[in-house]
Amino acid sequence: MTMTGRSTIPRSSRRGFITQAAVGSSLALAGSRVTTGSSALRQLNVACVGVKGMGFADLSNVGKHSSVRFVGFCDIDSERFDQADKQFANVDHFVDYREMLTKLGDRVDAVIVSTPDHMHAPVAMMAMSLGKHVYCQKPLAHTVWEVRQMRLLAAKKNLTTQMGNQIHSASEYRTGVRW
Repeated sequence: MTMTGRSTIPRSSRRGFITQAAVGSSLALAGSRVTTGSSALRQLNVACVGVKGMGFADLSNVGKHSSVRFVGFCDIDSERFDQADKQFANVDHFVDYREMLTKLGDRVDAVIVSTPDHMHAPVAMMAMSLGKHVYCQKPLAHTVWEVRQMRLLAAKKNLTTQMGNQIHSASEYRTGVRW
């Protein structure tokens, strides 16, 4: 804080933070390849569940990373793929995340979960049970028990996970916490 009571922390825009979080997530997920002995030059194959709204923002930002390749888009509304297809061609489409994860199998390294809130935990848990790294929008789940189960599964499978908390890094929130 300055003498006038203004924050000296630089302001963060939602778009800027989403970009930083998405790129940071993809780097963290890509970095896990190095520790498992895979080539660091290999592409990170990503599947997205939810491709409109925050889903499109997530996949657009993660897709900026040169090592990311999308292998599957999933949305229960098949008319939502157009926007994502304009930016990323030749990606398989699915309307059921279970079918996508099963069919794509080992072709998927990581999953972005940007569905309506009630589906975050089920999608993330299935992805992690199949050994996939996960970036999940908030809220992770509806109960503390579900979140703990997610944490335990990620630890058991040695997976990298991240939750999207975009707005919470804004200077207003940090100033509020200080007070």
